[in-house]
Amino acid sequence: MRTKALRSACCFIFLFFLQSALLAQSTDEEKASQHTAELKTRYMRTGNRGDLKDFAILVSHFKYEYKTKLNDWLSFGVQTNGLFNYGTNGLKADGITGSGSIYEGNLWNRRLMTGSAELTLPQIYAEFNIKSHQITVGQFLKNTPLINAEPWPLPNALQGLWYKYTTERGALFQLGTIFQMSSRFSGDFADIGESLSLIGVGVDATGNPAQYRGNVESDLILMTNVNFRVGPRATVDVWNYFVENVTNTFMVEPSLTFGDGSWTAKAMLMYQSRVNNGGNELTQLAYTFDESASYLGARLEKGWENNKLQLNFTRIGDQGRFLLPREWGKEPFYTFRRRTRIEGNSDVTAVMLNWERSWDKEKSRYRLFTGMVQNWMPDAFDAPQNKRKLPSHLHWDASFKYEPKGRLNNLSVELYTAYRWLTDEIGTDLNALINRADFWHIDFIVGYKF
Repeated sequence: MRTKALRSACCFIFLFFLQSALLAQSTDEEKASQHTAELKTRYMRTGNRGDLKDFAILVSHFKYEYKTKLNDWLSFGVQTNGLFNYGTNGLKADGITGSGSIYEGNLWNRRLMTGSAELTLPQIYAEFNIKSHQITVGQFLKNTPLINAEPWPLPNALQGLWYKYTTERGALFQLGTIFQMSSRFSGDFADIGESLSLIGVGVDATGNPAQYRGNVESDLILMTNVNFRVGPRATVDVWNYFVENVTNTFMVEPSLTFGDGSWTAKAMLMYQSRVNNGGNELTQLAYTFDESASYLGARLEKGWENNKLQLNFTRIGDQGRFLLPREWGKEPFYTFRRRTRIEGNSDVTAVMLNWERSWDKEKSRYRLFTGMVQNWMPDAFDAPQNKRKLPSHLHWDASFKYEPKGRLNNLSVELYTAYRWLTDEIGTDLNALINRADFWHIDFIVGYKF
């Protein structure tokens, strides 16, 4: 009921200001509208070792976005997204372990999605621009390090108010007050606490399935950001995420360009602390039971011509699980690769080497990236440290993207492939193997923008 009421309130705000703006005087030159439409079809498959089940799914995704500027200070935007599957038989659980798919199930969550199609309205907002100040109110998308849109299968959307201020010297200040979220796994706006448990919840400190789904009490996220320059070659980005009654996560990221300008060094430090009781007065129903957790990352990057080479490092301390809800977007860890989320763990060390190249030909554009990361995890069965029974592994992946020019310049074709090797001992419990190690994964995406 509350979700519907807030949606109605957002629609009322939208229509009220739309009517007011239409009555205001403005010239034709001041009015500007933008339309964006996109259609993508995606096939995904994971082949597990031996007799463990393979998983596959084929889905189509579309997006339509409209934004109009009614005068110098007021704009409106709306976006709709849809998802269609061509059958979900490839998502049936494995007969040996009882485990379902992970990656394919993330494209179509059968617990939250029914039938063969889903439609959602992630954005309907008003945007006010007054000199260097910008205020966004309603339902909108924002990309931040910890909470971001991550569009597949549906975009993560926020409902609330966002303030942005840019100084004359280029410093940036942002403040977000968020009351509800729409996760990519459902497309429906929900209270903050409810949004934390839309997909797998992992295990609690005793190794039993976690019980926080539907039991986390939180109605507010406060996000603050300051980004500023320190001299001609250095910047500092600072974020703080306060999740009422659950956690507070502080992040600072300095960045330095040096040498001839082709070298970049970055560091990322995050500290997470429990707020009040971690989501519920009963420990077994709370989202987090650790008092604190920490992350340290480092990156060295070299760019030349159309190439970029990175060496990345991650260390999650051993004092507590570092929790970044998968319902809220991609991890900001420097060693993050597609299919390699490591949140929910403590005592993790990772090293990654990544290479990317993009180039143009007369009739086409290309992009290639490949990388390898070694994740040293805590024991897969150490429940207080390992939320999802993820063993240590070596992960390699590569992506090749093709975009023609000319009449089909809005077309894109991408092939992604990955293999993950188990580098740990797991005994006979195959639940720590299926979809977690010793698997081959492919992802084929065809897209067209209108």
